[in-house]
Amino acid sequence: MSFYITATLPKKTSLENLSSIINKYKMDFTEIQNKKIKSQLRSEELYLRATRGHCNCDSILGSLNPQQEYQKLYNSKKVKTLKKKKWSEERITSWIEDKIKNKNIEKKTKLTPLEIETKLNRWTKFIQELLNNKDVSRVGILKH
Repeated sequence: MSFYITATLPKKTSLENLSSIINKYKMDFTEIQNKKIKSQLRSEELYLRATRGHCNCDSILGSLNPQQEYQKLYNSKKVKTLKKKKWSEERITSWIEDKIKNKNIEKKTKLTPLEIETKLNRWTKFIQELLNNKDVSRVGILKH
């Protein structure tokens, strides 16, 4: 499953005035069109590609939220098989939670605490710099 990080800014925001911040943090912030997402935003919002990459699977943002992994496993063929074998919802939930816990243990070994802190600080500083700019009244970050 791929994840994408996108952003929103008020339509009146001048992206040109933010270019030094965007470039400093190697972000993209080019406008993109996605009718499904835009239909859920305020009409006066810019919808932007936040990062330069096409996939943000390795992003630290939202990495502690197990809900997406839970849904992926719950909708898997394996769970369908377990349901056919008459497993209870409680037993399936327990199985999924064990899988997620084991996967998180494996995942934790991929990044050192310093690497995690560095990646998190990059995003935090980027958002702070955006919000400290007089042209930005708000910023939205979406991971989907």
